Parts: sequence; C-alpha cells; structure tokens
Amino acid sequence: MKNLYILALGLLLPTLSLAETIDQTTAQATNLGLYGGEMRDVASDPDSDFVYVTTYSPNGFFVSDDDGATWRGLNAEGYDLGEPRGVELDEDGNVYLLTTNGLFKSANRGTTLTEIGVDLIDQMGNTVINHEGTMVVGGNDGTVMVSTNQGEAFTVSDVIRADSYVLSLAASPATDTFYAVLDDTNNGTLYMTSDRGVTWSEVTTDDIANRYTTIAVNPNNANHLLMLSYDEDTDPWQSFDNGATWDQFDAYGTPGYITFDTAGRIYVGASYSDDNGATWNTVTTETPANRVSNVWPDSADDNRLYGSTFGAVAISIDQGVSWTDSNQGITAVTVHDVSQSADKNTVWIATGAGLAHTDNFTEETPTWEFPINYEYYPSAVWVSPADSTLVVVGGYEALYRTTDGGETWETIGDWNSDYAVQQIVSDPNDPTILYAAGGVQSLNDTLVGDVMMSTDSGASWTSLTIDDQAASQTIVVAADGIVYVGAGALAINGETATGIYRYDGTDWTHLPDSPDEQITSLVADPDDANTLYATASDFSSNQQSDGGVYKTTDGGTTWTELTVENASKYRVITIQGSTRTIYMAGTDIETNAGTIWKSTDGGSTWGVYYVGLENETFNSLLFDGLVAGNTRGAYDIKGKAKFRLKKSTEKITVTLKDAATDKKLTRKKVTLWKKVSGDWKKIDTDRTNTQGKAVFHKRTKKTTRYKVKYKPTGTAAEE
Repeated sequence: MKNLYILALGLLLPTLSLAETIDQTTAQATNLGLYGGEMRDVASDPDSDFVYVTTYSPNGFFVSDDDGATWRGLNAEGYDLGEPRGVELDEDGNVYLLTTNGLFKSANRGTTLTEIGVDLIDQMGNTVINHEGTMVVGGNDGTVMVSTNQGEAFTVSDVIRADSYVLSLAASPATDTFYAVLDDTNNGTLYMTSDRGVTWSEVTTDDIANRYTTIAVNPNNANHLLMLSYDEDTDPWQSFDNGATWDQFDAYGTPGYITFDTAGRIYVGASYSDDNGATWNTVTTETPANRVSNVWPDSADDNRLYGSTFGAVAISIDQGVSWTDSNQGITAVTVHDVSQSADKNTVWIATGAGLAHTDNFTEETPTWEFPINYEYYPSAVWVSPADSTLVVVGGYEALYRTTDGGETWETIGDWNSDYAVQQIVSDPNDPTILYAAGGVQSLNDTLVGDVMMSTDSGASWTSLTIDDQAASQTIVVAADGIVYVGAGALAINGETATGIYRYDGTDWTHLPDSPDEQITSLVADPDDANTLYATASDFSSNQQSDGGVYKTTDGGTTWTELTVENASKYRVITIQGSTRTIYMAGTDIETNAGTIWKSTDGGSTWGVYYVGLENETFNSLLFDGLVAGNTRGAYDIKGKAKFRLKKSTEKITVTLKDAATDKKLTRKKVTLWKKVSGDWKKIDTDRTNTQGKAVFHKRTKKTTRYKVKYKPTGTAAEE
C-alpha cells in the first residue's frame, strides 16, 4: 500500500492515517486521498466541539470533534447505510441519522449507530427534525412518524395527503406546532399541526409556486414562514401572517436551505437578513478553493458558520466575511474520469468538486493538488501520452486546455456550449488527434449531441456531425483508427438516439446490430482492432434484462451479449492491455451494491472482483493497478490470489488461483516457508505449472508447520 499525502490549498497535509483501506476476500481497496464532497446537512453540538455532516454519497456521514477542522467517517467494512439524508441532535447529545436504509441513533457521538424504527423503514422518506423532545420523520406515503422518547417508539399519523411524499418539515416556536410540505410530483401543499402530528390542516399557499421544496419557521416569530420554490429560477417566499399572504424576496443563487442563528439572523442559502426578513444581504461566497451555496450557523456560536460547497465544508468564524475550507477525512468526492500519462507519474482526475492533479503518482508518497478549477464542473479529462503537461478537460459547457501542467488554462472557443463533454480520447496511433463526445443534458427534452475532432492536440476543434445528432455519451478509437461512439440518455429523462455509431474518417454508420439501449461505455482491445466491448443500461429500470455487456469481434457488425451473473445498471468497462483482463463496473441486482466484475477469458466467464457499498456508483476505471473512480472518491484496488495447500509425507502441492475468477494462475513464483524454532524460514521456491500447481518435494512431519507466499511481479503486480 502506498503512503499517501494530499496537497490542499498549497499545503502538504499528511493523510496516511486517514486513508481508508477496505479489505475483502478478492481484493483490497485503498482511498487515494481525494477528500471532500458536497455537504447535505449539518448538526453542531452546543455543549461540545462535535459537528456532524451528511453528504450526497453512500455512507456519507462524517464526524468532527474539533469544530470541523478534521473529520472521520464510518467504517465501510462495518456499515452500509445507503445515502444519508438528514442529521439531528436531541437535548442529550444523541445523534439521529436518516438514510435511504432507515433511521439510526448514536449515543456515543457517532462512533457506533443503532437502527431505530425498524418496522417503519419502508415508510420513511428523506426528512427528519428534532425539536424540544419531539422527533418527526417525514414519510413517503403521506404520513409522518412521531417519537417523544428519543426514538424508542413512534406513532404514525393518519394520511395527511394521499399519494404524496413529505419533502420538508419545520418546527415552530409555538407549542407542539410543526409544518410539513407534501408533494405528489405535480403539486405541493403546506400543512400545519398544533398537536404534535395528530391532526393536520392545510395552510394557504395560493399566491406562490405550485411546488416547493422547503418550509421554515422563524424561531422568534411563529407567524413568520419562509418557503423555497421547486423551480430553481424562482425566488423564495415569506409570510408574516402564518400563510394568509405571501411576498417574494431576492436571494443569492439557488438556495437549498433556510437556517437561523440564536440572535435572530435568518439565512436563506447564502443570503441573510438581520431585520426579520425586511432586507437581505449576502455572505462572502468565495472560499480559498470553492464557493458557498448554503449556510448553517453553529448552535452555540453565531459567529461560526458552516457552509456547503462542492468541495465539502467551508468554515467561517466571522459570520461569513471570510472562509476556510475543511475536507480532511471526508470520503465523498464524486469522481467522473481519470487520466494518466504514459510514464504513469502524472494523473489528472475530474471530480464533482473540481480537478485533482499529481505528478508523482508512482512514488511511495504521492501528493495531490485538489481542488482545481471547480467552476469548470469537469466531467472528462485527457492527458497527452506524449507530453504530460498537455491536458484537455471537458466540462458542463466547454473544453479547457493547458500546455504547462495546469499553470495556465485556455477555454476552447470551438466547442458547442450547448453540449456537456462526456469523454475525451486520442487516436492510439497519433496522440495529436483527439475526439470529444458530448450531448445536451436536459431533464425532459429530446437529447441531442455531437462528436468533435482536433488534429492539433486540442487547440482547435471541428464538428464531425454525427448521424441522428445523437447524444454521444462514450467514445473509443480502435487500433486501426476507426471511431466508435455510444449514444444514449444515461439517467436523464427524455428521448434520444441509442446504440453504437462507427466513423471511418469520412462517414458515420449506425451499427444496426448494436444494443438498442443507452450505451454507457466502450473499450477497444488494444491488440485487435475488431474486438470491442460495450456496456448498456436503462437506469429507470432495476431489471437485469435491461442493459448488459456486449462484445464484437468483427468491428461492430455483430454484437453478442455476455452473461454477468447478478449484474445490472452497467456503467463502465475497461481492459488491461498487458494481460487483456477485462473489468466491468455496475450494480449487483440483489444487494444494490456497486460492484466490479473481472474476466480473464474475453468475457466468457466473470467473477466478482470488488464489492462496494449500496448505491455506490463507479464512473471510471483506469489501470495502474485498478484505479476506480466512484461516488466516494478514487480508490487503488489490488486483486488477491487464493491458495490450496496439500501435504503428504513426500511432497507439498500448492494450487494458486485468482480469488475473483477462480482461474488457475500459471507460471507464478511461490515460496515455501517452514516454522523453525518459532521463526518462519524460507526453504524453497517454485513456479506454478500449466495447472496452476507448484510441487515441493519435501519429507514432512505432521507436527511441522508450513506456509506459502506469492508476491506478484510485472504485469501481475498491476492487478
């Protein structure tokens, strides 16, 4: 395992003690130290330095015992909680964590968690609040669940509104009074209870938007309500007469939360009011590395604020005048793409929080500069195999290029800004020829896209005008220079062309036998131009039959579906050029866990290589070993071998197999060790034969202890 360090905000910060290592039967994964992630909720303990946050990632619950300076997460080998929603504290300091897998309680400041309300897990939704001894959990069936004894028991309300989901809850300073926003995907309705959820009545919202996401009540004025609209282009609303009338006010950006400090200041996103909502100002939104979008005041110190950014947590000690960034230990970065130089020293990673970069990836202690240029919203990255200082980055609406290793950047003017860049690749025969796939990312409209080409290492680009104006999601160039493009909508709603297109340098051809599905990734065999692999998915379905892994051996004329047991939501596939080992990442249909499968026989058979968390998504696979980018960061994954040792009086026979595929490992060097006077002593070395066996001719005794070691070298060490 490498000793890892991270370069953050110009400082070298040791991270080895924080690096998460997950040890499994078939593989071991080590987090590469890209800490951060988008914050979802915050709870601070008024009686200690403990702060709790949730993020938009599996197991995304993190605890700080030093006011947010450093963080620790959950042990991935001990907890698989799904994606957290909200976190709350009660008056005794107990922590309540609502996730997609249920409601959990910690009585020891987040060290261990115990599930509560188990019988109601199927009804629980995405929102929870705790106020003066009453905990309310929003349901996904139009009900709420109420506990007045710290989660020991819950009372389920009558249905407040049928076929609706509780989107938001708020507590009022008025005794036993709470508010709830319920939504049926078409209309939202605001309700109020004054008896702790037993009965509910509708609150007038005729003057505001049809749908809204958030309700809040001023703790100093029970009649002052604030609402956020579902439409991100609509400003917030407030009422000073308990909902009888509503007025709209300006707020910075697109606020997602409404919070209050102890002195009466109101925060709506990054905007604030010190006069009960009459006038509004904005905190400083720029941090050293990112931008603040929402603010939570510390429960005991109004000057201390916690701000959500794409990079994790921003902290202010002067009420938002200035900020510092804090992400050490938060393993919640969403990695979109990874690219590496030919000498493997330089690596660039595109994440949801910006770019990450190192120039010493192969050293014992790599350093990372992260985050870089978060405003690019990077989704694709390419490092020139001929010049590691030449990097091209694809973002939500532009291409960016550096020729000096990131010291300076230029925005490429030839890219169609309507298209989000999905992938950038180069011709394996000429690294100055680049291709970029892109498409419109719309929620409901028909999706379109294009493929663009550069013949000068990304300095200028021209459109190749793909047939059907297909929304291009993935692209690969085969060894003979033929370009293959996968089209589809991924997880976005809306119609689009599907399948695989081929470009021969002059004309486009839609391959009629290619999967009529959303193509999520393509990879070409580096030694055989006619052999390619594709993954396809329908993310609106949870059926294994919707999507799959496909292979062609005739340049795309015909495609054969490969069988991968229990796989669904197929996302990305890669091939290790030196051994032609294939890795595919998707979701286990039975457990919903992000999973990587491995094949060493051209996709005929597959074994489980690595199992991630429930809802964990793998977006990128790259070899230096296997570097996997997912919704929890970047991980170095190394496979394992398994032994079977058979001893007789004359010999010891060792059988060596791949732990993931159960295939015999041939021509591998193994060493035999013997216990002598309490110490292990190496006594022999041999290589496995074509049957994966090594035979040591030794006279043995029943009382003598032996062990075998295998240390992979060369290409095997990469795996």
